[in-house]
Amino acid sequence: MLVAAVAAAVVIATVVLLSRDGQQPAPTAAVAPPPAAMSSPSAPGVSPPPPAPAGVGPSTVVGGVAMGYAHSPAGAEAAAVGFLRLDSALVAMSDEAASAAKRVIASSSAAEALVADVVAKLGALRKGYPGGATLYRIGVLASRVSPANADRVRVELWHVGVVSPPAAMPYEEWTTQRYELVWERDDWRVAGEASTPGPRPLPLPRGEPSAPGQLEAALAGFGPVGVTR
Repeated sequence: MLVAAVAAAVVIATVVLLSRDGQQPAPTAAVAPPPAAMSSPSAPGVSPPPPAPAGVGPSTVVGGVAMGYAHSPAGAEAAAVGFLRLDSALVAMSDEAASAAKRVIASSSAAEALVADVVAKLGALRKGYPGGATLYRIGVLASRVSPANADRVRVELWHVGVVSPPAAMPYEEWTTQRYELVWERDDWRVAGEASTPGPRPLPLPRGEPSAPGQLEAALAGFGPVGVTR
């Protein structure tokens, strides 16, 4: 949902987060390939996240998206983390591929709205950052899981994203992403999502930020945590 990671140019050339309600910038980063237990191959540009603790999922791949989460609060939390990481891949996809990925994770009632949102924000992202792919790396730092009942769970994820646009200064964003998840079609699906800025720590006044291209050059050979290379 591109979970909300991507969008238009306004501050720095801008970027509005994908699977979110357009309040934050967001870009693309590689996501982990499926764990060994996953038999289905991933679609181009959609690598599933690293495996969560045993028993909660993901346990399969549907249309290139990691799915198969336990019907429990822990499974809902793992699903939310996976959906947020998917945002990293969505920013590099075509409208068709991103729409298909969104439909996999969306509930029946929310699918059309989530697809329309991701297509609009991808268009804004490409317009705001022309000249190549924007990279988006996500680090989830904390979560809050609030079950309403066995089939509906709210999951909030506090995370930092590193946005690396083509030919522009990379920057960081601190965001809390909220997912309303429902148990549907034997898995957790997104019934609603939203993001709010921060909270964010005070940056230390040391060193210079990476110039365009420097960040990616320094990270050559690095990949997503949890992926054996």
